Amino acid sequence: MMLPHTRFFGVMSLAYLGLAALWAGLYAWHWREVFTLQHCITAVIALGLMEMSTWRAPPRALHPTQARGRPTFGACRSCHSQA
Repeated sequence: MMLPHTRFFGVMSLAYLGLAALWAGLYAWHWREVFTLQHCITAVIALGLMEMSTWRAPPRALHPTQARGRPTFGACRSCHSQA
């Protein structure tokens, strides 16, 4: 289980969120000079943010002190990949 790494994934999610906000601001500021490569960089940042958020979701959703009534997307993805 990835429970010991929950804090790391939370910090990385916040780091990706900050990077995405900075990148979106610069992207909007220089929208006339945007190249195709910058579209790819935007996709990589978005995928990294989704990955860190997904890795953080299962431990929080399956933690014994929390309600287990509604599984999150990350928990479903985790169970599906292990099956």
